[in-house]
Amino acid sequence: MLNVIKNIVAFYIIINLISMIFFPDGVIQLHQVENEYYKYTTAWWILGNKNSMFMWLYIANILAQIDLIDSDIKKRKIYNIILILLTFISALLSESSTTIIAIGVLTIFPIIQEFLIKTEKIFNLKTYIILYVIFTIILLTMTNVGIITFVASLFGKNTTFTGRVDAWSSALKLLQQSTLIGKGSLDTES
Repeated sequence: MLNVIKNIVAFYIIINLISMIFFPDGVIQLHQVENEYYKYTTAWWILGNKNSMFMWLYIANILAQIDLIDSDIKKRKIYNIILILLTFISALLSESSTTIIAIGVLTIFPIIQEFLIKTEKIFNLKTYIILYVIFTIILLTMTNVGIITFVASLFGKNTTFTGRVDAWSSALKLLQQSTLIGKGSLDTES
């Protein structure tokens, strides 16, 4: 079942990557915000915009890595390595720092394991899945860890990933102040 899901997602990843190569500004562009000061345009490809395609890249990468460990067939291993690399290339083309960092860190482990250090005795399928759960929790909860700061700075970003962490922190504080009726429409300084 996991192989079938992986192959279906891989098909869409390949089509999406082709669309990103041939249409770097997006297959369609949606104008989300437009006023006299600036115009914010979001490029959309087959799997969505640069941030929404992360979940598809993440799923494909993880399923390919699980199959990479679980399979002894050389052609399947090559297919899985190519799929992992395609998810990373897609992340790079998306230019989303969150996607690049998450998929990049995720991609490092199978490359090290497959080409540099053979870790089959240490890591089996069960420990691999446990590591992914731990990695996912760290990725979702800890934005100010030194490695994330370092990697974010490589892409000219900060660890708030373009202000989302700050926006959510402010939203949670405001929600605590007025849970039932909210705060209404606020300006950018609030």
